[in-house]
Amino acid sequence: MKFEDYLNHKNVFVYAFDDVIYPQKDYDLQVYYLFAEFVEYLEQKPAKPLLATMQQYYSDHGANGLFDYLVNKEGLDAKYLTNFNTLFETARLPLKLLMYQQTLHQLQQLVVDRKSIVLWLEGKPEIQVNKLKQLEWNNLETYLTTYFADEIQAHANEEALNFVLLQHGWNKTDVVFVGTTTQHQNLANNSGIEFLSILDSIT
Repeated sequence: MKFEDYLNHKNVFVYAFDDVIYPQKDYDLQVYYLFAEFVEYLEQKPAKPLLATMQQYYSDHGANGLFDYLVNKEGLDAKYLTNFNTLFETARLPLKLLMYQQTLHQLQQLVVDRKSIVLWLEGKPEIQVNKLKQLEWNNLETYLTTYFADEIQAHANEEALNFVLLQHGWNKTDVVFVGTTTQHQNLANNSGIEFLSILDSIT
């Protein structure tokens, strides 16, 4: 089913965050830019080649293993690991993060229809908070109930999501989880709620 099909019979919409509300690459690539500028300042080496390497690796492999690659293949000093990780928690981005237009329209429709909207954030809370602060919410933030899965349990799983549903007294038949990954789908299925792929919801 598409998003519109759920509007009539669902009252609670739980949205994953990364690559559902906004493109995660928009955050990661800006952090890489700031890191390359940081290394340039300390080592007096041009930032552009390092940034280009990071962008290419990210395009080919994603974020996992990037720093190790820079150390082992590009000669980056491993002492910068703390700085690299800290930037993800504290970076002030050159550009604000923008929602996917389709997701923005969905959230606006849910507000008009007086539906409950939950923002489900997985991963390190400090990083997610930094993203939240720098996303253009278009005045929607007051309509969102936000939960950090890792603060409820060590890992985002069905027990953490069930805790949220029980806390609000929501019937599982009234809830749909909007996500993008197989992990999101498994989370919804194991929690006994319906799953809507954001890719399906915008086609």
